[in-house]
Amino acid sequence: MTPAEIITLSLEIGNRIDVQWGLFVTVHMALLGALAYVDKRLHPAEKLFAIVVYLGFAAINYGQMSTQLQLLNAAYADVARLAGEAGASELVQRIATEHQGVRRYAGLVLKVSHIAMLLLVILSLVFHPITAKRKK
Repeated sequence: MTPAEIITLSLEIGNRIDVQWGLFVTVHMALLGALAYVDKRLHPAEKLFAIVVYLGFAAINYGQMSTQLQLLNAAYADVARLAGEAGASELVQRIATEHQGVRRYAGLVLKVSHIAMLLLVILSLVFHPITAKRKK
């Protein structure tokens, strides 16, 4: 592949990851916001259903983001290889340098954020206010 093709591909993969992060954040804002405004007690069956659905979403989202991140890391490895070749453009060298941190820490950020939100959502569902107001 040419440097231009690899750079274009890495940008497209990065855009896909951005979409997945947007979905991740939006779902969590909606779910936690809904829990804050629910005026009735959730029955154990409702909590269990919500946890199962959430676990499905979280697993699919993590799997998609992890796969995209692996592809992005492969593209960055190709860019780094090209940057080491004689006559590499300044753009290729800059991209290789600036994305070393992404290659090192993105997987950790992905795991920590998904685990943290998993715990937050499950604990929020399990300990949903027992004293929720009942409508008369």
